[in-house]
Amino acid sequence: MSDLSFSIGPLRFPNPVVLASGTAGYGYELEPYIDLDLLGGFITKGIYPAPRAGNPSPRVYETPSGMLNAIGLQGIGMVRFRDEVLPFWERYKPPLGINVAGECPEDYARVVEYLDSHPRIDFYEINLSCPNVQTGGRSPSWFPEETKRILSTLRPLTKRPLIAKLSPHARSVEEIAFAAQEAGADGVSLINTFIGLAVDLKSRRPMLHNLFGGVSGPAVKPMALAMVYKVFQRVSLPILGMGGIVSGRDLLEFIVAGASGVQIGTATIVDPQAPLRILREASELLPSLGCDSLGELRGSLKPYR
Repeated sequence: MSDLSFSIGPLRFPNPVVLASGTAGYGYELEPYIDLDLLGGFITKGIYPAPRAGNPSPRVYETPSGMLNAIGLQGIGMVRFRDEVLPFWERYKPPLGINVAGECPEDYARVVEYLDSHPRIDFYEINLSCPNVQTGGRSPSWFPEETKRILSTLRPLTKRPLIAKLSPHARSVEEIAFAAQEAGADGVSLINTFIGLAVDLKSRRPMLHNLFGGVSGPAVKPMALAMVYKVFQRVSLPILGMGGIVSGRDLLEFIVAGASGVQIGTATIVDPQAPLRILREASELLPSLGCDSLGELRGSLKPYR
């Protein structure tokens, strides 16, 4: 059988299919539909220090080849997460990542310090795409110095891998990835959603109460692939690629562009069993490409000269 594993720092992932933050809740929501032990990894909904109600409805809208959402990082906060969700994950084996969110660097630090003693946590995905009150509501991952500031604050607090989740709206996502590498990140995940707007022509109102939302799904795949390739050329960190992956072929295209593994998001909302189907398709397709492992395929894109 083909070797589908990959590593980020000392942490080994058994296969490249990791469920993306937010799109599969805390994990127990998917338990009736798929065998969680077959996943390569799982990343939780964003965890802030305190609970958050999220944005008012409507906050999800279907778009051509994707969806638009403005959930507003609704969540139960770090205390309930530790008490209620982490015991559930003690029954399962896949690497568990905590998506850490915050409105300021101190928020991120509070979450990591509070959770880090729990043995079931395997890594942290630092959501640098959150609006930050100290940058006037702008995302820290738009700026190299803010990216460095947050990751440098977190690096001494944990020995677990830190994965920086980056926004596609930075002037140069590869420069932000390089800043993350300099600050001690063990990997990067990209891309988060693109900013979008949908309009109800009859009422002249936006389809989302929040006005703008994040665009995801197959429509964003070409842009996501381009950013993965650019970052692969710039840094030596492992990359978790995401953006519109709905088939095994999509998954392997991200590996060719330079990703070590991928995150499945919108496809899971459409079909909770999609992640395991995507994994099966990729596994069946890999030998036909003359490869026995994902490592042989990784970063093998051959631009025309």
